[in-house]
Amino acid sequence: MPNGPKEKRSGRTETKITIAYLLDGNEFTKEDSSRNSAVGKWLNEVQERAQKKLKEDLSMEIKFEITDINITDDDLTHKIIYWSSDRLLHASTYLNHLKKSYQNRVKSDIICVLTNYTMYDEDLVGYLAYIEHQTLCQSMVPILLTYNPGEVSQTGKFLSELVKKSTSSKEVKLQKRAIRKCNKKNEKVTNIKSRKSM
Repeated sequence: MPNGPKEKRSGRTETKITIAYLLDGNEFTKEDSSRNSAVGKWLNEVQERAQKKLKEDLSMEIKFEITDINITDDDLTHKIIYWSSDRLLHASTYLNHLKKSYQNRVKSDIICVLTNYTMYDEDLVGYLAYIEHQTLCQSMVPILLTYNPGEVSQTGKFLSELVKKSTSSKEVKLQKRAIRKCNKKNEKVTNIKSRKSM
């Protein structure tokens, strides 16, 4: 009896993207890193908005999973001040340092530093979100977000845009393909530990 064509799976699979958050040690306390704190609840709301926006933009189910919320270690805390002027952080320099420092220590897809600073680069000033690397689901992608408690929706939109920009394509089909690779990579995820807590 010949084999007929195989049926396509009708159920949509959820793609999991893991995120570790580091809160700027210049601005936040250990209590802020609790998932039940105002900051922890804000991060959950931001992620929910970003998931919804990504579903609209990419027509795929994406679920963010927080692997850890911690305070930046002494080095990263100092570098925020060192690479800042008038509370503007030089984003690309900071993110390159973060990637180099944490590349082999973090299993999360994204590591996000949450700060009260805004960012600048060679072109513009006043960014509220920033990304430099386009290696999502291949290697860890560091991002910067400005903590703005009154702007959950806007920050969720920023997070969704950072996720899309963290792939190496502007084409939706290729962005989806890149993001789906996160599921394969995330079979084993371990918690991030800052140097302070090691």
